[in-house]
Amino acid sequence: MNNTMPELNLLSIAGEIAFVLGLLILTLWVLKRFLQRTQSSQLLHTIDTLMISPRQKISLIKVGDRVVMVGISPNSMDALGEWPADLVPDLPETGTTTIAPVTIQSLMARWNKVPK
Repeated sequence: MNNTMPELNLLSIAGEIAFVLGLLILTLWVLKRFLQRTQSSQLLHTIDTLMISPRQKISLIKVGDRVVMVGISPNSMDALGEWPADLVPDLPETGTTTIAPVTIQSLMARWNKVPK
């Protein structure tokens, strides 16, 4: 009886699997390195987030020279307030990687004091 099935070489198969996994790891590393955005190129900075409930939160977001308070729920995002960045104390400059100690509670306390 003539068997025409080629013989399986486990070492060859293991080498091919290792080669494919190596290519996958190399591709992921290249994508992470070259497509990663740095903090200095981002125009939006999240300053603080306050969880109201498991599905709702309030976030302070710096957009250019403005600070916007946003209410976030599963179905919507609503702007709750907006301030010039120079009226909010201790904001990081655009391009820095440190986060300032500005909290939502401190802005809520100043809500009535800031002229619109």
